[in-house]
Amino acid sequence: MDTKIIFSILEILGVIFGLIYIYYQYKASYKLWIYGLIMSICYILVFLHAEVYYWAALNLYNLIIQFFSIWNLKKGGQDTTPLGERVSPIPVKYYPLVILAIAILSLPLSYIAIHYLNSPIPVPEAISTAISIVAMVILARYYIEHWILWIIVDIFYTVYNITLGLYFTSFLYLVYTIVAIMGYIKWRKLARKKVE
Repeated sequence: MDTKIIFSILEILGVIFGLIYIYYQYKASYKLWIYGLIMSICYILVFLHAEVYYWAALNLYNLIIQFFSIWNLKKGGQDTTPLGERVSPIPVKYYPLVILAIAILSLPLSYIAIHYLNSPIPVPEAISTAISIVAMVILARYYIEHWILWIIVDIFYTVYNITLGLYFTSFLYLVYTIVAIMGYIKWRKLARKKVE
């Protein structure tokens, strides 16, 4: 079978599992982590093939965070608390740390991508990777503001996947952008209900 066909099939599978993943993320269901695992495996291979190494590494990181999140849910025994009740806003004192973390990650990632990797989009790849890493850490803590970071980075991914010829993936990130907006609104409501 032709290599291009194999990677197109992997990309389509990644999109399918990615759509299921985002549905469960929107619903604040633990099932998001399971589908995210499968999606990440597909995209590790797709992005390696496209020579977008940070995005492949990001999916590996995503895989690790998903394992951590599943373990975190299970470590206290059988947790019956709905994830919607875990959702909360990030403490305001952490906002500068979030911005600083993105900046600190972006600079060396950009330098390495420009000077050592064969990335077709080195700086956008580096910045979007930094934002994604921070967003995943915030998501693992169930802070609603992770959605804001996803809105920003999903717009990056939508545009830059078109330049890479990954049109199905670009469509996936367009859907992610829309769902991220909806997810932010929903998770804010969940957090407000929790306070009441």
